[in-house]
Amino acid sequence: MMYRLLTEDINRRKVLAAVSKHFDGFTITPAIGYWKGHKENSIAIDIETQRAREVKKLALEIKAINKQDAVLIQRFAPKSSLV
Repeated sequence: MMYRLLTEDINRRKVLAAVSKHFDGFTITPAIGYWKGHKENSIAIDIETQRAREVKKLALEIKAINKQDAVLIQRFAPKSSLV
C-alpha cells in the first residue's frame, strides 16, 4: 500500500527526522497546497508500507510538530516493484 501524507513545508528537519524514525524509505515532493483559502508551501511524503497504524502515528506526530489543524493521509494501491 502506498501512503501519501500532505503537510505544510515548515520545520522540515524535524518532519524528516520523524519520518526517518518510523520508515527506512520514503519520497518527499514539494507542492503548493491550500488550507481554508490560504496558499501554503507544502510537501508530499510518499511511503510504501503495510503498517497503516504507523502511518497514522507519524501523521499525528507531524501535525504536532507543525502545529497544524490537520495532516492529510491518502492511500493508494499501486502495483510497484524494485529493480
